[in-house]
Amino acid sequence: MRFGIIGSNFIVKDFLAAAKLNPDFEFTAMYSRDLKKAETFGKEHGAKYFYDDLDEMFKSDIDAVYIASPIGLHEEQSIKALKAGIHVLCEKVATTTVESIDRIIKVAKENNKMFMEAMISTVTPTFKEIKNNLHKLGKIRRVVFQFNQYSSRYDNLKKGVIENAFKPELGNGALTDIGIYTIEPIVHLFGKPNSVMGSNKRLITNAIGFGTGILEYDEFQAIIMYSKIFNSYSESEIIGEEGVLSINKISLPSKFEIKYRNGDYEFYENSQNIPLMYYEIEEFINCIKEGKIESEINTHKITRDSIEVIEYLWNK
Repeated sequence: MRFGIIGSNFIVKDFLAAAKLNPDFEFTAMYSRDLKKAETFGKEHGAKYFYDDLDEMFKSDIDAVYIASPIGLHEEQSIKALKAGIHVLCEKVATTTVESIDRIIKVAKENNKMFMEAMISTVTPTFKEIKNNLHKLGKIRRVVFQFNQYSSRYDNLKKGVIENAFKPELGNGALTDIGIYTIEPIVHLFGKPNSVMGSNKRLITNAIGFGTGILEYDEFQAIIMYSKIFNSYSESEIIGEEGVLSINKISLPSKFEIKYRNGDYEFYENSQNIPLMYYEIEEFINCIKEGKIESEINTHKITRDSIEVIEYLWNK
């Protein structure tokens, strides 16, 4: 399957390392606004063609595109690709408003092309096992998912150098770059919350530096915490009346443990020595091969419901 790629940041390098393990993946075309940059990055990673004109790349013979540009460009680029008959794997968060994701989904359906948000965690074997083991916890009473990671670009911001990572006009900040990893797994496991509340602390660019949210469900609360300006090392937890399930890293889950109220203990670890990003690529390609326009795991509805939470918290 011939792929074009938009973007050349670290996540694209991780994507390519994982994608090349899939026999159906072929890195065909590379796009950048700077043609020299497209050629340098593309040649380094095995691309055949290089573009600084997106329309021209979409007129080529690629089958799919992986979009890893700033969030603020996702809608325009996704719709343009879908209208050109190209399947789209779009980095999280796909967009920052419900209206925007609705437009993308509408165009995907109209053109009968696959659109999937590239959320790694929810397609991993570990996450599937978490879902399969929830019933062991008894009635769920609290969920605490947190992802706090000091951005390598924060040091420059403190020196007055503003990079894309802290430009809210591009859709960037702790909520969309980091917080989505706490929100979307909750929506996967428990559905859309009844209500949302929360607050954020903003930086000099008005980008969200860190924040906290509470997602209300009928019988429990889900608390989310996210940051780009400090680290934390606490595990994420799903707490039930009969036990607690602790996840090592909610953004890239590879193992979890269950501690039961009666003192019993269970442990799970993914033994497959495969980059976790491989699973989202495999899901995307398999869906296309099966003639689907959406994943049964990372569904359009889950993406939309998660973005609705993002949109609410963005304005807090």
